[in-house]
Amino acid sequence: MGRLFLITLQGRIYSCRHCDTHLGIADDIISKSFHCRHGRAYLFNNV
Repeated sequence: MGRLFLITLQGRIYSCRHCDTHLGIADDIISKSFHCRHGRAYLFNNV
């Protein structure tokens, strides 16, 4: 499969509500009014 690559993020972060995995930094948000086929979403520059 591949190697697992983990990075611990610093500052204001967004994480999974179920497993608490760090997903992205607040500074990387492009849009908070983005919509995907499942509903409202945040659009990140880097995740």
